Amino acid sequence: MPYTLKNERLEIVIDSPSEGYIYSRFDHSGKIISVKYKGLEIAAIERLDDVPLNQIGRGFYNEFGIDGPAGFKETVVGEKFHKIGVGMLNKDNGAYDFLKSYSMTPLDFQIRENAQSLYLECSTPELNGYAYVLRKRISLTQMGFTIEYELLNSGSEPLITNEYVHNFVSANGHLIDDQYQLQFPFSLNSDEFDEVINPDNLLNINMNSVFFRGNPETPFFISNLSGGKLVNASWELIHKKLNIRISESCSFKTNKVNLWGWKHVVSPELFHNINLKPGQTERWSRTFKISNL
Repeated sequence: MPYTLKNERLEIVIDSPSEGYIYSRFDHSGKIISVKYKGLEIAAIERLDDVPLNQIGRGFYNEFGIDGPAGFKETVVGEKFHKIGVGMLNKDNGAYDFLKSYSMTPLDFQIRENAQSLYLECSTPELNGYAYVLRKRISLTQMGFTIEYELLNSGSEPLITNEYVHNFVSANGHLIDDQYQLQFPFSLNSDEFDEVINPDNLLNINMNSVFFRGNPETPFFISNLSGGKLVNASWELIHKKLNIRISESCSFKTNKVNLWGWKHVVSPELFHNINLKPGQTERWSRTFKISNL
């Protein structure tokens, strides 16, 4: 059964690690599938076609090591490697592909809950010198919710990876159009972006904001929005007609910010870089707020 955190303004639904999405990309701990603010749904889904919900991105799923999990290169074909928060995946060729569904041994989680928070913890055996303990707490606040992370390198090799929340977001299911505006705390310079997919030129970038001229029929994507500069890790999405704002702010700075979306969803992504020596622990947090304008 999913877990529900609720107060007078918000209701958050979180799938258990063994339910819903159980594939090899997104972290299985704390799979937030629904966030309702005064009855308005904020969480969206990755795609609108007939792909089953348990196979696609949704809500506030997060991922570790999208470019290649720590220890993947050292793992020979036929052996297992760690995907943090997911399990021990079977390496079947020489290149890692985050979109591929790998066969795997899932993790066991310890879970504790109360009316206002959910705590999840998992630990792993060592594979090729790599092992970890992941702890995560999702807590309701008066203005939204927080996700607190703690990652311990319990292996004998350095643990170098990154983590982001994909943020499949919309305003109560409203399609993307000129009622949406996405703002960042830094200037946007298109000459500094790495990759730009802007179908029909519907994304308009001005100062620190992204505006939408219409509804994109195909996915859009911009990588490296900060131009590689270290910036405050936050964003704010507003919907003018619904008079609502959604924001994320993090306890860290970032030099990697991406934006993905489609006709029904906006996904600003704030990456956290992680570099842990054996025995080291890192803690970080993400704070989400929802309010009226």
